[in-house]
Amino acid sequence: MAIWIQGSFFFWCEQLGATPEEVFEWLNRSSGLKGIAGTNDMRDVLDRAARGQPEAHLAFDMYVHRLRHYMGAYRALLPKLDALVFTGGIGEHAMQVRAAACQDLHHLGFCLDEKANTSVTQGIAEIQRADADIRIMVIPTDEEAEIAQQTLDLIPH
Repeated sequence: MAIWIQGSFFFWCEQLGATPEEVFEWLNRSSGLKGIAGTNDMRDVLDRAARGQPEAHLAFDMYVHRLRHYMGAYRALLPKLDALVFTGGIGEHAMQVRAAACQDLHHLGFCLDEKANTSVTQGIAEIQRADADIRIMVIPTDEEAEIAQQTLDLIPH
């Protein structure tokens, strides 16, 4: 697999007449949401989609499709699932992504409460329906606290 990836990387360098650095930049910073919608910021994608831009709709749909793919794959692999957690910038702030990700996945145990989903403002929130088997949560990230804790754990006492 690694040989194929390496080979395709250099194939693109040759085909595009680009340096490895340029191809790396395209693959890692100019593809995905940005490659489709022109931006990596989901807020902009949602705003553009609301204004009817087809590229933004496509980027949103592709993002949600990929998210649902992994939700289903991991649900199938795990004998028990305590919670589905949305976190990070998109998970915390994009209720449209959370709603689309959980849509019609009741058979997998993901039963989103639409009212709870739209009322998330800040802090930890549970957004599953009362009859759901699996908790659906929004949990803010706190990278600074985690870094501080891991640093403290490394300091000899």
